[in-house]
Amino acid sequence: ASAVNGRPSFRYDGVSENLATGAYARTMPLQVFSAFKFVAIGDATHDNMFTSLTDNTLGFYQDNVGPQYYMFSGTLGVLVNPGTVANGVYATLRANFNGATSEMAIDGTVTDTGDVGANNGSGWRIGGLSASRWANVEVAEVIEYSSLLSTSANQRIQSYLKARYATP
Repeated sequence: ASAVNGRPSFRYDGVSENLATGAYARTMPLQVFSAFKFVAIGDATHDNMFTSLTDNTLGFYQDNVGPQYYMFSGTLGVLVNPGTVANGVYATLRANFNGATSEMAIDGTVTDTGDVGANNGSGWRIGGLSASRWANVEVAEVIEYSSLLSTSANQRIQSYLKARYATP
């Protein structure tokens, strides 16, 4: 079984596994927090840690040269933290999906801001892009909020993830 800091995590092997929620409606802004590590590059294009369930239009991925992280919501393109988080190392993610004013933070540090698009998606697929494209990733926790939280709330969640999963 996979674990981080003595706590269980989901291990997706990059071959045939992902976890899908049921479909549900959501609208921006929304915030997603996660404790994760990419184990290795899983396919020739990119590894999606999470995407929207029904249309793959909103999510977070590592590209095939890694470790370069991107978030998207209809538009691929906000580059996050290129080259500083190695595969095999747990990190925390905060992704603020808010159209033109979206923001990504890795381990509590804002790494990029910009327009990721405005698609809302529905539900989540964790560990892959679709039923045929998977990620080689461990995910310990994913937290979604249907609004943007205050700075102090963001700091509390970041502190919680850091303490729980011993991330930087």
